[in-house]
Amino acid sequence: MPRALLVANPRARAGTRGVGSAVKRLLERGFAVDSMVTTKPDEVPKLIGAHCAPADVVIVGGGDGTLNVAATALIGCGRPVGILPLGTANDLARTLLIPFEPAAAMEVVAQGRTRCIDLGRVNGVYFFNVASVGLSVHVARRVTPELKQRFGALAYARAALTEITRLRPFRARIDSGNEHLEVEAVQIAVGNGRYHGGGTPVAAEAEVDDRQLFLYSIPPQRLLKLLRLVPVIRRGAHSETPHVLLLHGREFMLHTPRPMPVDTDGELTTHTPAHFEVLPAVLPVFVPEAYVIERERRAAQ
Repeated sequence: MPRALLVANPRARAGTRGVGSAVKRLLERGFAVDSMVTTKPDEVPKLIGAHCAPADVVIVGGGDGTLNVAATALIGCGRPVGILPLGTANDLARTLLIPFEPAAAMEVVAQGRTRCIDLGRVNGVYFFNVASVGLSVHVARRVTPELKQRFGALAYARAALTEITRLRPFRARIDSGNEHLEVEAVQIAVGNGRYHGGGTPVAAEAEVDDRQLFLYSIPPQRLLKLLRLVPVIRRGAHSETPHVLLLHGREFMLHTPRPMPVDTDGELTTHTPAHFEVLPAVLPVFVPEAYVIERERRAAQ
């Protein structure tokens, strides 16, 4: 009988409603389940590290922030990872086409299909989806748990529309291989996964298993032009506008005149100067057949 360790953060938006359904489905599919919950996200990696040894699979229940704090423990554990999407944005689950409904998400684990995904790392801090400087940091500070509970993923869009009217541009130098660029920006984002901010594509070409990072930089401009960029960025069409710088590569270095906070998967974790790098195929994750089919379709285009 396979054994599953399920560690959940019930403070995530759907946490208390989803854990029971997830455990029930795993039991129905023949798993022995060790289920643990904590109201303190920092305890998630400790629980994984302390209890993963007898487990065949480790399942993390929560949002992208919970997965972010668990990343180091998951790599150290060396077990395939199941994702129980209980958060607000659930961008990693969205990237991997994992259903948001808890029982259906656990069915993905039961089917046993895995894919090794990349992780991003900035100044030693892992990220699944995106690490960024500028607008997203202000949005992360504004999107409170209360706002998430009330508006769900729309909380990010509401916060962005509020913060975009208060933006102050900053200067930065981007080093990528032998290329050195001086830019003025209101947002610089480096993406590992396909989505961030509740479904916004990092770039149309971005994949979580393509062994590269995508960087985009939004320059300062009049408010009306910035607002017109929102739908362009929302559909991932960065390359369609000359106003947005788009780069891709395995590593970037970002310098700013003064230290600026860096947001990783919605959490403020480090600051500039920032060294971004990709760790290819470092974490096995359970994925549905739909993801494999869709990934093959995009690769063939």
